[in-house]
Amino acid sequence: MKISYSWLKEILPGLKAHPQALGERLTNAGIEVEAVTNLADSYKNIVVGEVVELNRHPNAEKLSVCKVSTGKEVFQIVCGASNVLLHGKYPLAKISAKLPNGMVIATAKLRGIDSYGMLCSASELGLEGEKGLLELPSHVKPGEEFAKVYGFHDTILEISPTPNRGDVLSHFGLAREIAILYGLPLKTKDIKLKKESKISPLKVRIENKKGCYRYAARVILGVQIAPSPLVLQRRLENLGLRSINNVVDATNLILLEWGHPVHAFDLDKIEGSQMIIRHAKDNASFKTLDGVERKLESNDLVVADAVKPLALAGIMGGEDSEVTNATKNIVLEVAAFSESSIRQTSRRLGILTESSYRFARGVSASQVDLVMEHLTELILELAGGNAYSKIDLYPVCQKPISLSFRKARLEKILGTSFSSSHVLSLFRGLGFNPKKNKTGFRVTIPPHRFDLTREIDLIEEVVRFTGFDALPSRLPFFEARPIYRDAGLVFSQKAAEFWKAQGFRETIHYSFIDPAFLSQLGLAGGLKLTNPLSSELSVLRPTLLASLLQGYLSLAPRYGSDLRLFEVRKIFNERGEEKLTLAGLYSGKKDMDNWQHTSDKLGFYEGKGWLESFLNFLGVQGVWKPAQMPLYHPGESLALYNEAGVSVGHLGLLHPHIQTALKLGNSPYIFEIEASPILKNINKNLLKYNKITQFPKVIRDLSLVASTALSYQEILDEIKRQNPSWLVDLNLTDLFSGGNLADGKHSLTMSLTYQNNERTLTDEEVNRVHFDLVEKLTKSLAVELR
Repeated sequence: MKISYSWLKEILPGLKAHPQALGERLTNAGIEVEAVTNLADSYKNIVVGEVVELNRHPNAEKLSVCKVSTGKEVFQIVCGASNVLLHGKYPLAKISAKLPNGMVIATAKLRGIDSYGMLCSASELGLEGEKGLLELPSHVKPGEEFAKVYGFHDTILEISPTPNRGDVLSHFGLAREIAILYGLPLKTKDIKLKKESKISPLKVRIENKKGCYRYAARVILGVQIAPSPLVLQRRLENLGLRSINNVVDATNLILLEWGHPVHAFDLDKIEGSQMIIRHAKDNASFKTLDGVERKLESNDLVVADAVKPLALAGIMGGEDSEVTNATKNIVLEVAAFSESSIRQTSRRLGILTESSYRFARGVSASQVDLVMEHLTELILELAGGNAYSKIDLYPVCQKPISLSFRKARLEKILGTSFSSSHVLSLFRGLGFNPKKNKTGFRVTIPPHRFDLTREIDLIEEVVRFTGFDALPSRLPFFEARPIYRDAGLVFSQKAAEFWKAQGFRETIHYSFIDPAFLSQLGLAGGLKLTNPLSSELSVLRPTLLASLLQGYLSLAPRYGSDLRLFEVRKIFNERGEEKLTLAGLYSGKKDMDNWQHTSDKLGFYEGKGWLESFLNFLGVQGVWKPAQMPLYHPGESLALYNEAGVSVGHLGLLHPHIQTALKLGNSPYIFEIEASPILKNINKNLLKYNKITQFPKVIRDLSLVASTALSYQEILDEIKRQNPSWLVDLNLTDLFSGGNLADGKHSLTMSLTYQNNERTLTDEEVNRVHFDLVEKLTKSLAVELR
């Protein structure tokens, strides 16, 4: 928000701080000042010039040669404007002046005549106005600074308060803060408005009391719509608002002064002489002041007459009730609307106005009466008319919040002590009405301070206004404890470390996804969002694979089919429960082709090996089993379980039907791992130390002929169950079928490694253990030694 320094000085006559210093002080107090701009800097060396002599240019019919006086000096200026007049007063840009458009004024020779400056038009000064020279009022004196004459003798502070500080989004609100920081008195305006006894011809009714806390309206008959005085126009324009007419400008001026949005309706456009604050009707059409036709929903709050909506409450007025040059009678509105209602409608319709920005942050219902009186007085001053008595509906009065403040708690949090008198003085300045008790104070929070709800907020107020530099600089005491690493964070970090090392690229997608894309994958719709960013992002993803496949569709045309992608994020079930998950996708070749060899394509077993290595990396053992799963090829996929038999994830080729639906040339391999079955012991399993043994290992090969119905995993499980002594490693080295083997049989060759960490094993010891294992396997699995 833009704040006028000169306006602040009107409210705080004792303010002497330089604008830059004030900006730093406010930022240190928690109200960030993003920029401090002196408006006059854009108009240096531009003064009021009076044409004291006017002649036609001897060599150019459309040029004039002027003698322009600044009171002390006279300059010869060659001018091409048709509206230049003798004794006319215009902005004179002297030599070296830099105009807002970047043009630097220098001595020039125009058709043989020297020109020592330039008389300026409105557009050349970055202002709106008619063509030709900018004509200045006759009463201004030659030589006066243009910035001062035209209302630019001001400094603008651009503040960016936190979302909970809606109370400082006005000049009076910010002045309250500055008054406490510098110990200055606030200058309050006396209201000279006479109490009106005329009964209002308007009826007002609040149907939605949850959406509207308070509503005040006042009828004024016989207003004269006209342009606002120049000083008021300039003040609005300096603060980023366009001048429209005296009535609308008055509402904007009150908004900037008090931070309370107000509105003016054309009374003659209100049907039935009544105003109703109610919910909109579903699918009702409403054209706002910006000329846009909008579809309303039943949750939207509107101000309506007997027939139609007049305004989107707290957001924007309607085109059918706006104040125009033909308006004679008006209704003024000052209200307090629900923050959540305004925020929801504003966001859904994509409308952000000065009004909705403030209502969404909270506007105090307690100041409605004060703001209405100031608004009425200003309208009568600018536009005249006869005011009727005010209608003020306040169905549910705001109750003040009372909080306890303990001095001991203050000192414990801040690490230093403050005198009770200092805190008492500060709280009185903040309008807290403090009452002293045994432990500290009992305070009543002013209605405009929506951000103060807890004792810690009061402690923050003390340090904000006292200054953070008043706190002692010392290292805090802390107790050293064993480091606990969040298992989910460890999983995410380890996953990123491992899969990047395998040549995978990490992706980050929205948690939202298009339900139509889920349908293409044959998956259920997912958890729907009540207020989605768009229809393409309207459900929470039930699987990371959907996001990865979308990424694959986007990247494959640019990078080809050689892609390895992974993501570690949360997925959501239909109950809204979150699950941390790892998913991956790979396709293409194992390595880059070169002059020595052509690389093979990646397949199922590369993915299986990666996943087994990843689980080993985490200190977890996994078991593979056949399973039928959505998304996966029925003949080339496996499910993964942990040692307790809990499902961990799955791996396989993308299902051919999905490949066809997505129009993929190559079908990628995909996998997904759920973190929760792994997380319980992840911190324990990661911290393992294995001593490097000095004794040799002994390797034995084992070839078994088994039924093709018997999987390698079942053989592996049985070997683990038998738990032979000294067996430290086992790998499948060959799988063979056909040849002299009977139908329905295959041969599996495995390499078994035996090792003892305490001594060297003898061949006799190893053979005894090894052949004992073979004998047990032949009996338990019905296999033969080949």
